[in-house]
Amino acid sequence: MASKHTTLADWRRLLARLKRKVPFSEDAEDLLQSAYVRLATYQKTTQVTQQNAFIIRTAINLGIDEKRKLRHRVEASGLAASILQIPDRTPPADEICAARQRLEHVKSALQQLPPQTLRIFLLRRVDGLRYREISELMGITVSAVEKHVAKAALHIAQWADEHDA
Repeated sequence: MASKHTTLADWRRLLARLKRKVPFSEDAEDLLQSAYVRLATYQKTTQVTQQNAFIIRTAINLGIDEKRKLRHRVEASGLAASILQIPDRTPPADEICAARQRLEHVKSALQQLPPQTLRIFLLRRVDGLRYREISELMGITVSAVEKHVAKAALHIAQWADEHDA
């Protein structure tokens, strides 16, 4: 009981009143004590004529603030837990390294292709153009496009077999 003028009976009356007003009455004594501390601090600079009303309102507000903080902590911990449950889809470093090496091998194989075959192969595999579109673009027959793509694919496969062994 922080106030010099508060009796045990006053304390009990305020506590009973507070318990009726707040749904979280298990914290009522702590809230009431904190409200008395706030009153004492506030009275240093301002006169309070309705001390009991001030104490009850302050205790209720402190309780609301505490419940908000608790809810925020629970929500934050739930968010943290859900973030921890997000699977890491990043491939392991050794797989990334192996993929980079394969890519370098494919680049080396592609550099050995004749320019027209390389261009046709890239238009098909990288740009996703159809054989008919490539034939019109390059001014050659669809059959010639098919042969260039097959030649490039065969070259890459043979080159990979020779260099992976």
